[in-house]
Amino acid sequence: MKICYYLAISADGFIADPDGGVDWLSPFQSSEQDYGFSELMGSVDGIIMGRRTYDQALTLGDWPYGDMPTWVWTTRPIKRPNDSIHTTTQSPVVFESEHRQNGFRKLWMVGGANLASQFHALGLITDYIFTVLPVLLGKGISPLEGETPQASLVLTGSTRFDGGVIQNHYQFVKPAAEATGSQSDSP
Repeated sequence: MKICYYLAISADGFIADPDGGVDWLSPFQSSEQDYGFSELMGSVDGIIMGRRTYDQALTLGDWPYGDMPTWVWTTRPIKRPNDSIHTTTQSPVVFESEHRQNGFRKLWMVGGANLASQFHALGLITDYIFTVLPVLLGKGISPLEGETPQASLVLTGSTRFDGGVIQNHYQFVKPAAEATGSQSDSP
């Protein structure tokens, strides 16, 4: 199963301002250009996100993901705009394994940085699609939170859009021992 971390990012590497705000995205939202969003939504079986990302999505008006099955990591009750939204506290490994076994092919990791960091640290994010916008925020929230392990990525595609927007698609490269299932003999 694939897990795709698809997000907009400032040219200086932030996904939101220090308070979690994303108003800086507004000039790039238009009905003419969706930066591959429709294609992504047509390719995924479900959506995963953290609680702060979920709460922020609720402030944007109508639920933007329709009836797409969505899992929100939280321990607190949530307001659900529809029955396709589920809560979970499962570990990322258990969640990924169960959904893979249940036939899910691809999930979209919407955010946020804390949840993405947990999946990243376990090597569960297979694709990183960063839509880089020509904006410098100066400070803000990074795509991954805290100290995260280094990962090797391979650029599999890059698309240039009007207005200086560039979308880079990377795939995670599992370390050789992990990819083959072998283990090192060293202590």
